Amino acid sequence: MMGRLLLIGALLAPVAAAADVAAALKSTCEGVAKKYDVSCSMALYGRSGGTTLDATSSAGFIDGGLGLGTKAVPASDDDVYVYGSITKMFTASAIYQLAREAASASATRSHPYEAWKAFDQAAAAKGTLSKASKFVDAGPCDAFTPVKGFMEQRRGPTIEVSDALYGLEGIVTNASLADMTYWGDGRFAWYGAGTFDLAFSATYFPDYGFTLAVATNAEMEAQAQPGDARACVGFHAVLAALGLGPALECAFVVPRGRRFMGTCECKNATALP
Repeated sequence: MMGRLLLIGALLAPVAAAADVAAALKSTCEGVAKKYDVSCSMALYGRSGGTTLDATSSAGFIDGGLGLGTKAVPASDDDVYVYGSITKMFTASAIYQLAREAASASATRSHPYEAWKAFDQAAAAKGTLSKASKFVDAGPCDAFTPVKGFMEQRRGPTIEVSDALYGLEGIVTNASLADMTYWGDGRFAWYGAGTFDLAFSATYFPDYGFTLAVATNAEMEAQAQPGDARACVGFHAVLAALGLGPALECAFVVPRGRRFMGTCECKNATALP
């Protein structure tokens, strides 16, 4: 009888952990939406110990943010968000693919490579990412998604950018990958060919086997909300839910005049008043 109870407990443990993780994700997204006045959609995927992690959560409103909009449409897990600078990775990969085709066509005197205007950007993504993403060649963003975008300007008022236009071995060769991830030196030693070195604001945590992703409908001067949700509050909340770390109260702090680049500052939640 005792052995049976222990077995049942072992079977229930991963389920309880997954539920705790989902609750941590929900709490994180709600906190980010309230703190920054943005919409928030988060996804967690991976496997930690015996627990399969596959959860999503959303909070805030997709028609309002940064003090603008009506705030009548709540964010949902199915919302499609307009990408920001992350599109540079797709564009750079696509350019390297076309360059490889051009070199191959020239060497064999075969048909010309595909023109950029007609190039399918989805070809620069693989697997789930390709299926989950919409690649827009032109036209207003609101023609493809109801999620409105808002941008905080360093000089001037906050503006709505929902009508912005979009332009035009694996995914790339090892040589192309070397170009894309060569950071160089000097002021921009964290920026390769269409690729950022965002190790300070991690999305994939190899030591724990899971990935955290976040989308918000705002572009801010400090742009602290993604790092806050992913690599700070969300990361520590998930660890605590899995029993791999203490309950902490954290915040992602970006020094004035910087962007993205900040530090996660945490306090022991049990010691807080």
